[in-house]
Amino acid sequence: MLKSRCDAAFSSPSRGGVYYAFLFLSQAFIFAFLTDFLTKPF
Repeated sequence: MLKSRCDAAFSSPSRGGVYYAFLFLSQAFIFAFLTDFLTKPF
């Protein structure tokens, strides 16, 4: 579902923009996950 939405949002000739957007979103998701994981007590 998420992939099809991203394809629809970035259905433009510039595939490089999709690549950088994917990198940015993945880094933001990993950063949020690590922050949540590190701030939670074990």
